Amino acid sequence: MEITELSFTRKILLVIFGIFSALTTSGIIFGFQALKSILIENKVYFELCENTEENIEISQCNEQILKFSLMFSLASTASSAFSLPIGFILDKYGPRVSCYIGSILLFFGCLLFGLSSPTFNGYLVGFLLIGVAGPFIFISTLNFSTVFPNKSGLIMAALTGSFDASAAIFLLFNKLFYFFDKKYSIQSFFLVYTIIPIIIFIANSLLMPKTSLQWNNNDNSDDKQNEPNETSNLLNINENDSSMSNNYQSILSEHEQNQNREKDIKEMSSWEQMKTKEYILITLLTSIYMLRLNFYISTTEEQLQTISNDENGIKNTVQFFNIMLPLAGVLSIMPIGWLLDNFKMYITFTVLCSMALLFGILSLIPILPLQFLSILVFVFTRPLLYTSGNDFSTKTFGFKTFGRVYGLMNLISSLVNFGQYAVEYLVVNIFNGQFTEVNIAFTILTTIMFYLPYYLFVKEKKNRNLSIV
Repeated sequence: MEITELSFTRKILLVIFGIFSALTTSGIIFGFQALKSILIENKVYFELCENTEENIEISQCNEQILKFSLMFSLASTASSAFSLPIGFILDKYGPRVSCYIGSILLFFGCLLFGLSSPTFNGYLVGFLLIGVAGPFIFISTLNFSTVFPNKSGLIMAALTGSFDASAAIFLLFNKLFYFFDKKYSIQSFFLVYTIIPIIIFIANSLLMPKTSLQWNNNDNSDDKQNEPNETSNLLNINENDSSMSNNYQSILSEHEQNQNREKDIKEMSSWEQMKTKEYILITLLTSIYMLRLNFYISTTEEQLQTISNDENGIKNTVQFFNIMLPLAGVLSIMPIGWLLDNFKMYITFTVLCSMALLFGILSLIPILPLQFLSILVFVFTRPLLYTSGNDFSTKTFGFKTFGRVYGLMNLISSLVNFGQYAVEYLVVNIFNGQFTEVNIAFTILTTIMFYLPYYLFVKEKKNRNLSIV
């Protein structure tokens, strides 16, 4: 569907719908740290601990923690791995069908989790369905960034910021659980939450276009205002100077060829797009960073416990993390949108890699108060990663093949991401519960990734000159 076919009111409603659905579904599983503390207190999976009856006062054990790690790893991995089949559904049947499926999965995921009890364990499957439902709904809304092309970066930042902010849902459950003095079970919150997929299902029927919105030819360039001036300058050469004229004509020809490369990529088949340097490198960077970030989310408290014995300090730091993770998604919308709409993509990715490296260095310093700064860097790195990756992908590859291209990227990322369970196994069973060796390895990987923006946007500049970079 062309953007011009939509009324201004419907455009606004689509953006609102996209933000609402992202805020309530897309990344709620990443608030797992807040949910896990309630599950532990309710002794979910406590039966896995040895000598349960003799150690009834013990709140958790390694077997239980590994089970929770498996729950989160499966859900977070599936949320990315299912992006490929979701992409095929999106490209073939459109965003409306994709959103319908997502809302149905979310409904049954919340229902399963809400009906779980000591005699019926639906936690793992329910959480898995919730994790898969998120990308079904979220990916179907990414094309909304095209409705106002001059603000596409801001809209993408709002959608991705809402993705990060959705982690607050489980934090809200946590606060309500203790506010009502544990009167209502965590299962009851999930049962009440089934109203959200019902709302999304209805809104999807009323607002969602049947086919993805497409970029207009002249709307996807960050530097489109500068291009006519550059071309005009090349044409305004004294034609009497034949040698200079020939040189500039050659430069102009090369300039025009490079400008067409972005359009050429959009016209490629999905398989051809997947073989480009742009696709390979953005997938590699996203995969490594996603593993790093998700591993920290699932082990925040355990990592803090290895650097301090101050229980109150650790509790306060974890609480700070649980609050800032979703809040940063909201606070980062404007600055990330400004960054994407006003600077070349090379600057954005350089900022991203710098922040990731800084986080890696800070996480290696065993000083608890310093981890507040580490968390601050982390929570703002995460939305920048997802927003810049999404923005680059939509503008480079377009929406004609977006489902498959984006889906495979997330599938690859998910396969790498599943390594977090293996990494935590190493920490628990090989490194005696210490995270130093793992964090050093991650920091080295982050340093290597720092080279990718340079390679992607600078070293290859002579061979291609994408207007968006």
